[in-house]
Amino acid sequence: MGEMTKEAIERDFWGIFHDGKIITAAGVVPGAVSLRIRIPYLRRMFPGEGEGFVVTLDACSAISYQPFDESATSVLSEIALARPEILYLQDSSSTIIDCAGGTLRMKYHAATVALDSGELVDYVQLVKACENYWDAWENRSNRS
Repeated sequence: MGEMTKEAIERDFWGIFHDGKIITAAGVVPGAVSLRIRIPYLRRMFPGEGEGFVVTLDACSAISYQPFDESATSVLSEIALARPEILYLQDSSSTIIDCAGGTLRMKYHAATVALDSGELVDYVQLVKACENYWDAWENRSNRS
C-alpha cells in the first residue's frame, strides 16, 4: 500500500468510527483529552468484552461541539452529555467532524486508540476490523 497523507489517514481514521457515539469526554485543554466512543459493531471485531474504544487526543488545543441550532460548547462534560454520533470527517485541515446532530471541531497533534478494556489498537488493526465488518455486512445484504 502506498504512503498515505496525514489528511487521508485522519479522514479514514474518523471514518472508522462512523455511527459511533461519544459517551464520555475527559481531560484538559490544552493537554490530553480522552473520548470514549460507543460503537458495539466494531468493538465485536476485537477479542474480549466491551462496547467501544477510547481515543486519546494528544496535545489537544481545542475541542467543541455545536448541536444544530444551538450554541457551541467546549465543556467536555457537556460534549459527552450531547452524545455526538460521528458520521464523517468534513475538513481534515482543522478536524471538523459532521455528526448526526451537530458539528464536532478539534485541534490536536496525534491520537491513540485503545479498546475500552485498555488494550492499545493500531491504525492497521482498526482498518482491517472495519473492512471485515463492512464486507460481512455487504455479504449479508446481498443474500437477503
